[in-house]
Amino acid sequence: MKSNKNVLFDKDYVKIKRDTFDTMNKVIDDATNVMNLQPKLEKVYKEVDSYTRSYQSIKREKDLYKNEIENLQTNNDELNEKNKKLINQINGILKAIKKFFRKLLNLGSEIIKEATVGEIKQFYDDKLFTKKDVVNISVNTTKEDELFDYVDYPRYYGVPKYNELDDDYEKSNDNDFELSL
Repeated sequence: MKSNKNVLFDKDYVKIKRDTFDTMNKVIDDATNVMNLQPKLEKVYKEVDSYTRSYQSIKREKDLYKNEIENLQTNNDELNEKNKKLINQINGILKAIKKFFRKLLNLGSEIIKEATVGEIKQFYDDKLFTKKDVVNISVNTTKEDELFDYVDYPRYYGVPKYNELDDDYEKSNDNDFELSL
């Protein structure tokens, strides 16, 4: 008896529709492609993992540098503040030295006056005193001419009417006594 039914199986073959067969072949091709891509995907994964670790390492290093920079900025600010205080102290000392030199030029013996003139010249040469400082120290003393000539203070400027280093004169603006480093 022959049957009109299509036989789907026999010992060696399976009968399936063309669409199903094509779909199965496509799945097999896709699976093969995925299997072929697996080593490449693993390689890409390892590279991404390596880049991630490298990024994290660089980020940690950046954070360390950032902390170090913040510490250095804090230290720098503290040192700047200490530096300002020291400059103010030095300026105060220089002002006191100027007053002391002026008193020596007014009250000292001739030997003391000569030694003081030498010190004043050295301070001027070392740029610790300005021309104005030397003029104020020496004005109306016996060493005025020598020190005016040393700092090349022209006489046509005239002699200052007051001396800011005299004890009875209080100067409200100490800008002339600033030390510049």
